[in-house]
Amino acid sequence: MKVLFIADPMASFKTYKDTTYAMMREMAKRGWQLFHTLSSELSVQQGLVTAQAAPFEFLGAKNDDDHEWFKAADKVQTTLKDFDAVIMRTWRNSRARRSLTADRQCATSMKSWRF
Repeated sequence: MKVLFIADPMASFKTYKDTTYAMMREMAKRGWQLFHTLSSELSVQQGLVTAQAAPFEFLGAKNDDDHEWFKAADKVQTTLKDFDAVIMRTWRNSRARRSLTADRQCATSMKSWRF
């Protein structure tokens, strides 16, 4: 399986409680190919949703404060249809710089996207 995670920066994960980390760990145990991108790295090109996605190797956290639990390779431009699964897990807070208006515009434009 080839899985893309659209999530916050992985170095910011709190590995002791982050469910996205737990999902990644279980998928890595199964030998699945894992990729990561930020929501800001999504775009539409010729009607297809694309992402600047980085394949990464899951190393595992050594302790609760370990932020070096993965090794990412260079990002590649790819379409979301190239993945078996796409999982979006982002946390909104005051630092996210996203607005409700931007969300509505994105939702409106997604109606025409082909996955």
